[in-house]
Amino acid sequence: MFYEFDLTVTADTAKADPATLEVALNAGTITQVAIQFPAGCSGMVSASIWRSDHQLWPGDPDEAIAGEDSIVSWAESYDLDDTPFSLLLKAWSPGTTYDHKITFRFALLSLEESQGIRQAPGLLGRLANLLLGRP
Repeated sequence: MFYEFDLTVTADTAKADPATLEVALNAGTITQVAIQFPAGCSGMVSASIWRSDHQLWPGDPDEAIAGEDSIVSWAESYDLDDTPFSLLLKAWSPGTTYDHKITFRFALLSLEESQGIRQAPGLLGRLANLLLGRP
């Protein structure tokens, strides 16, 4: 499954009061995460992804992801196996003059597919675990 969500960050949005969007997903394993920053952000728009009251990405709660005309993307292996099957997207842009649309993308495997891959024997299983970030 593939999900894509846009979050509009109005000009001069404070970190203390970020733009937010709660997004519903299906149960599954998140295998890929991407955040697209359009041209013009100049590294001044920051974003983070939360589940409940816990910041998932970036892993350090004192950090955020920023960019300029770029897509920040990484392989992941995060199970959404209990409710709610949702994430909270946050972004802010202090000191900016224009609104910016940040795009968040998530790729998921069903929990059954993910579990099957993790248990697959041999080279295929090792390759799948490597792609999913599993030891």
